[in-house]
Amino acid sequence: MKEYLTEQLEETAQHIIEPPSSKKTRVSIIKLFHELEDAIEQDLWEHQEHITTPKGSCIAPVEAAHCMLDTERTTIFIQGIYAAIKTLQEKHPYKTLSIAYMGCGPFATLALPLTHHFSSQEIQFTLVDIQEGALQCVQKLIEQLDLTEYFPTIVHHDAATYTPSSTPDLVISEAMGRALLYEPQLAISENAKQFASDSTIIIPQEISLSVLLHKTKNDHRRPVDLGTFFTVSKDTPTTDPDHIIEGDVTLKDNLHSDLPYHVCIATRVRVFQSHVLHPDDSLITHREPLNRRYKKQPNETAFHLQYPSGSTEEQIRLEVRDASNKITRLL
Repeated sequence: MKEYLTEQLEETAQHIIEPPSSKKTRVSIIKLFHELEDAIEQDLWEHQEHITTPKGSCIAPVEAAHCMLDTERTTIFIQGIYAAIKTLQEKHPYKTLSIAYMGCGPFATLALPLTHHFSSQEIQFTLVDIQEGALQCVQKLIEQLDLTEYFPTIVHHDAATYTPSSTPDLVISEAMGRALLYEPQLAISENAKQFASDSTIIIPQEISLSVLLHKTKNDHRRPVDLGTFFTVSKDTPTTDPDHIIEGDVTLKDNLHSDLPYHVCIATRVRVFQSHVLHPDDSLITHREPLNRRYKKQPNETAFHLQYPSGSTEEQIRLEVRDASNKITRLL
């Protein structure tokens, strides 16, 4: 079993970085998921509790494992991380790169395939997760795969508040829901900015949110794009301690005043450089439909959105404003 698991990990790692086809890559990721699941099945299914934090819900290890099956997300993230490592190696050719994986889950999905492409003298991981059950599972997998030399440090801690003992070269995290709702991705990203150096790469490099209007709730073919209202990256100002998502978009003049539009939030994730998840590419970038409908009035010029990251759709405050920035109504 160990030999087959190792072979499947190597095949998947190769297919992700040098895809023979998108279909074969998807199939390979799904096969690897089942092999990893079989290796720790009893341990994995023992841990089904979510942990609620002030910054969002940390999903149960069994659910975190299944995120691997969002194959486009898995592929683009690993390709982006691989490219980031190559970029760092060009700048520091003889350095062992330190990588902090914040919210690693039970499979360390974004790390294990990279061990096929780099030696333990090239990369070293610190794994961090608030779910003790996730760490028990990933520790078992690492030992079964004889990869302990890659993972010298495994820490049971909230990734949104953890500070490593030394500054990492690369920080990776993927603990997000659509529109930065539900999970604590924004808090983790902002925490990483506090301990990162100027040369540290933080992945994702950028997450941006925009507002789309649809003529019908399920018609995504030709939405009206009102533009971006919020962006987080290493270079954006740090949000307040409550990590409030807030911003404005301008209402277009050509909106039909006799037609009520359905409002939704679109998510775009730039993992690293050209490695991007566009709206609807993956589960985390699916459009988030709001239970709001908008019919334009003559004096209305903008939407103002505000909500705590990691919260739910019901907590989104959507204000309609006029040219003087006065609130005309709430949706």
